[in-house]
Amino acid sequence: SVMSTHLLTVAAAALRLPPPRCNSPRMQSYGDTEAAAQWYRTGKDTKRWAPGDKTGNPSDDARLLWSSWTLNPLTLHVNDDCADCTLARIVLSHLGMPFVTEEAEDALFVDGEQASELPVLAGAGVPAPAGLTHLPHPLEICSFAASVCKTDARIAPATGREDVAAWIDCVDEFVEFSDSCTPELVLGLAAQLGAMLRGGGGDSLPTLNAWGFSMDDAMVLAALRNLEAAAPDGAAIDDWAPPAREYLEGQLERVGVPPLDLYFDDDE
Repeated sequence: SVMSTHLLTVAAAALRLPPPRCNSPRMQSYGDTEAAAQWYRTGKDTKRWAPGDKTGNPSDDARLLWSSWTLNPLTLHVNDDCADCTLARIVLSHLGMPFVTEEAEDALFVDGEQASELPVLAGAGVPAPAGLTHLPHPLEICSFAASVCKTDARIAPATGREDVAAWIDCVDEFVEFSDSCTPELVLGLAAQLGAMLRGGGGDSLPTLNAWGFSMDDAMVLAALRNLEAAAPDGAAIDDWAPPAREYLEGQLERVGVPPLDLYFDDDE
């Protein structure tokens, strides 16, 4: 009938009407506020956060700073002949710090300023000392990276082991006076290091301490790589005792620090 058709038409039209936004004015007001806040958080109509800005929440600032480094990595200025540079590079790589390396001479200019000896970490948000735009000194760089790291990686502090300190001192002394760096000395230091390793084994890489990778390892690996570079004929890494060779090659491969022969190939 005509009446039935009219009622069906009215009912269908009612079904197409959008539902009310909210039955409660208070709930609707809350929803509008949240929508506005989400618009603000996405950066719409506002100045985007930049390193140095403060949100009032230190945790948010740290998270945003890490995100900015992911997009614009920090620069670690290094020299491949420098053990301190290798130390900083190992630690930053182990922690998963967003950074790129840039080869430089013993001294360089950063933003027009004379930098101290390498390594130097530069970039937005780096806590540079007064009057500088970069962070010098390898241990300060390592400490800074460990404090701001947002990955799951951790690095244990140095233990102060006397055998570790004495071994590093020997390497530094003989590398500095390369005439004293005889094949027998290099092979002896490599063999001695093998006896100092207390961790790892099985499927895990060797470490100096049973609880895993630490600053002890980072410092020893940097010195060991320097020893490899200074080693004379007859003491190449292939001639080293297996524990020391596996320790150096395995750990450097894990953190992505290239072996020395790649640098030599690039120079040729």
